[in-house]
Amino acid sequence: MRWSYALVLTMLGSCGVDSDIDVRVGAAASLRDVLGESKSAYEAQHPGTSVSIEFAASSVIARQLEAGAHLDVFVSADRENLDRVAGLLDAATVGPILGNALCIVARERLEHKPTSPLDLANLEGRIAVAGSAVPAGKHARTLLRDAGVFDAVEPKLVDAEDVRATLALVESKSVDVGIVYVTDGKAAKSARITWTATAGQGPNVVCFAGAHRDANDAARSFTTWLRESPEFRAIAVKHGFLAVEGK
Repeated sequence: MRWSYALVLTMLGSCGVDSDIDVRVGAAASLRDVLGESKSAYEAQHPGTSVSIEFAASSVIARQLEAGAHLDVFVSADRENLDRVAGLLDAATVGPILGNALCIVARERLEHKPTSPLDLANLEGRIAVAGSAVPAGKHARTLLRDAGVFDAVEPKLVDAEDVRATLALVESKSVDVGIVYVTDGKAAKSARITWTATAGQGPNVVCFAGAHRDANDAARSFTTWLRESPEFRAIAVKHGFLAVEGK
């Protein structure tokens, strides 16, 4: 009887594990903190559903999906990379989830801190930006072009893999300043924000989410939660993100 009882417990335990639903998410590196907290909140509200998240540049995740990566949800830092794999997504699940803004961060003890994009033209040191294929990198270059200083600063630019790697270059003092999202600047341990884009300054930064066309209902439920739930919106705002109007 002891052996039979143990076997029943083992079988029940195994059934519990097998019944768990795993939602696999590929998300922009800039969303690491907000989605980390959101994952815990969603799982608490949806017992039996486990959300696993891999973070990388949005362009990298798009390439992974094109190559057949098994991801249920794509959360991109821009619309362009999500549109790139639109044929792999369920269009009914696609939509904006939050907004962001650009900022300039400076390393510790930098003597002349830039207080606007114009100041970067006279900066003697190097400037970290994400690569040109990465949303944060494209946004940074657009900001510099709009400010009329791109030609002056281009020789000073140092490309990083993604926005978090950009911030890491500044915090390690490998460069003097960087252009990152406000949410990343606020998460910095040693670098300091010296300028923040206000409404109408710089490109419009909006993050999007969508479920894979072959994803299960749990993945579709998770994308709906990201787009519509007050809980996610509150977590996002707490991390410095902006609400997206009309979503």
